[in-house]
Amino acid sequence: MGDVYVRDRRQRKHLPVDCPRDEQGSPRCRERMLDAAMRVAVRDGIVAVTLDAVAREAGLSKGGLLHHFRTKHDLIAALMQEFQARTLGVLADRLAADPDPRGRVFRLMMELVLRPRSQGAPASEAEAAQTSRLFTALLVAAAHEPGLLESFRREMARLLERGLAEGSNGLRQVALLPAIHGLLLWRHLGILGQNDPLGAEIVSELLRLAEGPESRALESESAA
Repeated sequence: MGDVYVRDRRQRKHLPVDCPRDEQGSPRCRERMLDAAMRVAVRDGIVAVTLDAVAREAGLSKGGLLHHFRTKHDLIAALMQEFQARTLGVLADRLAADPDPRGRVFRLMMELVLRPRSQGAPASEAEAAQTSRLFTALLVAAAHEPGLLESFRREMARLLERGLAEGSNGLRQVALLPAIHGLLLWRHLGILGQNDPLGAEIVSELLRLAEGPESRALESESAA
């Protein structure tokens, strides 16, 4: 999930100060508004994501924002969909690129959530923490409006099906997936820091469990 927040900070300086009137309906302006909404959610919490606040953050008029999002609900629903597209939307391609089926569903989810990347490089501690806060903020919003999670539930259901189809350790991978979000919550609450050695040990142990005893046997044979 680390591609979510950091991309805008590198790209937004190339955007105009305001979207020209004849471009206010363009995908670029809409993306700019969603990036601004993400920044507000990360910095101030989901309650602060109002049409006025996002318009100020994006440097746009409220009228320009209303062209895309008529209500706060529309804005947060779009924010949820954008977050999902930038995270779960990359799963299929990354799974296809991983030739080792032992633990790859769990391994990929671990990377997306706990070891995020930005433009192909590992994200910084601050960037990963921002993604964590954004994810938590969206969960808070969904607690008040459960319908916001409907598309997320469908994507997760497909992920679980893919995990179960991964062969002998598919069920093991699926059973361990909730631990990833548990660690994310611990980071958000400050129980484990981004670079806490204990967190790294927990991640390594979870990966060993997900890959199964057969992977440890192969490691022992290689060492011998």
